[in-house]
Amino acid sequence: MTLKERLTSEKAVVEAALDKALPSNEAIAFLGNAIFNDAVRHAVKIGGKRVRPILTRLAAEACLATEAQQANALHAAVAIELLHSYTLVHDDLPAMDNDTERRGAPSVWAKFGEGDAILVGDFLQTLAFEQLLKCNACDTKALLKVFSLAAHNVIRGQVSDIAAAKVPPSE
Repeated sequence: MTLKERLTSEKAVVEAALDKALPSNEAIAFLGNAIFNDAVRHAVKIGGKRVRPILTRLAAEACLATEAQQANALHAAVAIELLHSYTLVHDDLPAMDNDTERRGAPSVWAKFGEGDAILVGDFLQTLAFEQLLKCNACDTKALLKVFSLAAHNVIRGQVSDIAAAKVPPSE
């Protein structure tokens, strides 16, 4: 199998796992807003190479992960991609980068509104942590600690971006 074929195959596995992780219309109906599910799916499904989750799966394989460990790696891979999607949704907001387009499609806020975009990002972040709880036979506490640190670092980076944007350029 060529590298391109392997990456295509891994991406298909990740896409299927993401589809499974995203709530169905029925599952999200409690929100009373059918459009919200469309916004969540739009945020995750508008493309991307899926490099982070693919690398997660390949790293597990390189470490000779058992079948159970590979299943855990897939949950972690999905969590990483959901967290990444959340960061992109929030990064596009008018209060951040004010991007109206993401990967050739309307950004979540441009298509569904700022309020829904904020909630979609928040929802994706909580869904990412929920994915980690699906890992079996691993140290969930340590996994959540590492993942929380990564989430904090993402936010720290965005805070730095905003602060830098407020500093007037020196002459």
